[in-house]
Parts: sequence; structure tokens; C-alpha cells
Amino acid sequence: MYSRIVGQRWAAITWTVVIFVLLTLPGRSFPEQGILGDWQLDKVVHAGIFGAFVVLWHAWYVRKHALPHGKWVSIAVLLFLLGSLYGAGMEFYQKYFTSREFEWGDILADSVGSALGALWSLRGKK
Repeated sequence: MYSRIVGQRWAAITWTVVIFVLLTLPGRSFPEQGILGDWQLDKVVHAGIFGAFVVLWHAWYVRKHALPHGKWVSIAVLLFLLGSLYGAGMEFYQKYFTSREFEWGDILADSVGSALGALWSLRGKK
């Protein structure tokens, strides 16, 4: 099932929209503190959703353009930057257009997730 979803443009677009929806839901829709204690589950979720964002877009782009493995790194770096910017942009969107709070920690988690997604996309590639 993984291979049928990853690499499809609809999956990447859908996930991008899901991120927007999740990050614009009212803050009271989520628990205050995660199961990990002081290190909130919220940060793990942020990292996960932006990691998936990069993996899905990378898989689609590489598949669509039939890139040689050597070009995969530049696409992964670009998507890391786009994922990080999308995450930061969403924090500012939350600050000015929703009842959610702006958090630098969320931006960091989004960037870490984007970096992990880029590394995952490049695993085993030369």
C-alpha cells in the first residue's frame, strides 16, 4: 500500500491540505501536554507531519521527472527548505488569523521533521 500512495501527486497535495487544516484547528482541540511529559507530543506531531510532507513531495517529484539518483539530493534540500518555510508560515498564520499561539518550538520541530523527511527520502541512494 505504501508504494501505491507515495509517489502520487494527489497524496502530496492532500497531505499539504491536511497540514493546513490541522494547524488551523482551534488550540483547544488538542491536549495541553503530551504523553512524553515536559517534551510535548505536539512537537513530535509537528516533526512527523512535516517529515511526511517532504517524503511525499520528494517521491512524487523524483518519480514524475525520472531523476537520476545524483539529482535527488538537491530536490531533498529544496523540499527541506520549503517544508521549513511552510511550517514557519503556518505559525505566523496561526498567530494572526487563528486563536492558536505562535511557538518558535513548533517552527524548530517543523524544520527537524523536514530534515528527517529529506534524509528518509535519500536513504540508500548514491
